[in-house]
Amino acid sequence: MTSIIKVNNIQNTSGSFSATTTDLTNAPAFQARISGNVTNGASDGQIRKVEFNSEEFDTNNAYDNSTNYRFTPQVAGKYYVFAKITVDTGGSNMQSMSGHLFKNDSEFTNTLINFDAGNGEGGSLIMHTIIDLNGSSDYVDARIGVNTVNDADCNILGDNNQTYFGAYKLIGI
Repeated sequence: MTSIIKVNNIQNTSGSFSATTTDLTNAPAFQARISGNVTNGASDGQIRKVEFNSEEFDTNNAYDNSTNYRFTPQVAGKYYVFAKITVDTGGSNMQSMSGHLFKNDSEFTNTLINFDAGNGEGGSLIMHTIIDLNGSSDYVDARIGVNTVNDADCNILGDNNQTYFGAYKLIGI
């Protein structure tokens, strides 16, 4: 037997708290990926925005998957933001790779893999954080940086969801 409770408003007995069911959702939310491998998608010595061009979902049309490749929610709040970026050099010449989450074109957080003596071929960077967004003009995007022994550009791998970016609004905080 299944029980279902449906309400439009929740209020405690003193009447001091009231929330609508729309307050109890993790939207806006999105997840995007790159549609396939990107040849030379990461340039040696540069931090470059990753163009996540294929939306898996976007509850409020807040992610731009064709021009700026960024999430601009129109609802203020704290957001859990995450990204995974997978890079391959095609050889053992990578010295380091770094992943970056930017808020309003300023770095918010980063992660780094440093390969001993430039013997790395590639890898995956996973980033996640909580970011406060104002709901009108704040935006976030994900970026990648690589350094190689021979100044080579690197490929970003997109097959099988190896590279993705997403966020959702946290409730209750």
